[in-house]
Amino acid sequence: MKTKKRILSAVALSVAAAFGGAPAEAAQFSNIYVFGDSLSDAGYYRGFLASVGLPAAQMGRFSTNPGPIWAEIMGQYYLGAPVRPSNAGGTDYAQGGARVALTPGITPPGQAERPISTQVTEYLSSHANAADPNALYTMWGGANDFFVNTSLLQTGQITSSQFQANMLAAGTAEVQQVGRLFQAGAQHVMLFINFDPAMTPAASTLDAATRAAFTQLAVGVNTTMMVGLASNGLRVIPVDLFSLFNEMPRPALMTLVAEVAPGEKADAVKRLQAEGRVVAMVGDGINDAPALAQADIGISIGTGTDVAIEASDVTLVRGDLRAVVDAIELSRKTMNTIRTNLFFAFIYNVMGIPLAAGVLYPFTGLLLSPIVASAAMALSSLSVVGNSLRLRNFTPNFAA
Repeated sequence: MKTKKRILSAVALSVAAAFGGAPAEAAQFSNIYVFGDSLSDAGYYRGFLASVGLPAAQMGRFSTNPGPIWAEIMGQYYLGAPVRPSNAGGTDYAQGGARVALTPGITPPGQAERPISTQVTEYLSSHANAADPNALYTMWGGANDFFVNTSLLQTGQITSSQFQANMLAAGTAEVQQVGRLFQAGAQHVMLFINFDPAMTPAASTLDAATRAAFTQLAVGVNTTMMVGLASNGLRVIPVDLFSLFNEMPRPALMTLVAEVAPGEKADAVKRLQAEGRVVAMVGDGINDAPALAQADIGISIGTGTDVAIEASDVTLVRGDLRAVVDAIELSRKTMNTIRTNLFFAFIYNVMGIPLAAGVLYPFTGLLLSPIVASAAMALSSLSVVGNSLRLRNFTPNFAA
């Protein structure tokens, strides 16, 4: 075990899955339901495209034609088949152009307006208002609210203050839609925390002040969403696109190292450490051992090899990468508990020793009785033990 001080600042876990056979261990959800706009639309408009004579069999995606969107890949990985649009008998309710709760959106002429609130209503209505507790629900919206309100601002139909209020309201509305799913019985809801519009190509030609205003607006909307989730006790699976987009210009954090020898894995860790980064490494095999030993925090999978376990600092009991998130959260709570315990351990002595030494005696004639001193020591120990026992109430986000 390493003895130097380590502070784990961030751990990024990425799972890449291509269209092929889904691993057996990936079948953890009974189904996947998708709500959102064009970024999640798997082909809602294919029927419309076919009606106007376009080859729509594999089209209808706004953002990735002709390739699959993220939701289709996730369906292939977890379910063995990509999700399909809801109007084709599938579970992807997303529609290009949809806003969170308001209309009009940015939809083709003559097409139904289906904001995310309507999509959720369609799903619940067709499932007797009962969500599947074993299914994964995903929600990603807000971009079209931004586009619509930006257009209104540019044409003078709303003020900057109204623009900000409208976007914050969209964030609140999205939290409400998440709440509807939880209220119906959903247990696993993945919510996308929106990216910074200033980082997109569309904003590249804007002046610095406008881009900064967009960034501040995104921070406000995301904060509204996170506060709303917390205040309503909604524990979602967050996908922090804001942080991801802001890390993308830093290639050292977005580099893929694959098909390398054990020593090269350790070298990759060393390069990151040489840049002043605190590195966590997760591994389960013999070839991961050098990198696990080199990393500031080595995390091994309990189902892995003995060599990897021996080289690591933390061993996960389950063979589930999501347990890393739980381990980080538990470690943070443990460190907070240790700090609080140190306060309890010292506060009695800091207050009691001067009293026992008679600091108040010249003024009040007060001396600390040995009985009181003994009680203070007992209370100190009880405070530390009681505070530590609070860790028993820790509930993993991804319990087996």
